Amino acid sequence: MIYIIRHGETDWNKQKIIQGSTNDIPLNSDGLEQAKKLASYFSNKKIELIISSPLKRAAQTSAEIANKNKVKVIYDKNFIEINYGNWSGKKSDKIPMLFPDEWKKFTEDPESFAFKNGESIKSLYHRVVSGFKKLNPGITTLIVTHTNPIRMIAAYVLNMSIFNAYKLHFENCGISTFVYKHNRWEVDSLNCKAI
Repeated sequence: MIYIIRHGETDWNKQKIIQGSTNDIPLNSDGLEQAKKLASYFSNKKIELIISSPLKRAAQTSAEIANKNKVKVIYDKNFIEINYGNWSGKKSDKIPMLFPDEWKKFTEDPESFAFKNGESIKSLYHRVVSGFKKLNPGITTLIVTHTNPIRMIAAYVLNMSIFNAYKLHFENCGISTFVYKHNRWEVDSLNCKAI
């Protein structure tokens, strides 16, 4: 089984500011509390390995779980959030006004969209799926990552279009589970709460 978790809340999340691959954003007090609750939730579950995005907010979340459960963390850049380029640091509700042409292209065809001075969504998909394919289905693994990588994993497992994957929302510290059955990955749950 694979547990995939979105990191705990940050002030930027609270203020609806796009973080992307920005590395120096820590969890806020609510995010730390969420991570502690997650750690307690997983304390009676079998976790053999934790893989985390190395970005600070994910690393802090995975550290709480790892410390409570005495499990090693491996940091994997495949699970870093997308680089939003010029959108980074901007409030999400301002994007349609600040970048109207880009916003139109993004909402109409995200699969062929690339953020200016950032990353393409195709590139995100390929690196996340590359990381996911390396997982050993026989090892119960917990991954701490970000919204867009979780969307890409769901798209891959469900053979879903990236357009439809962008209709999925994941809360801070929401838990999604994937199980390996009949020689394939299946979705067991999406965006569940530990409490």
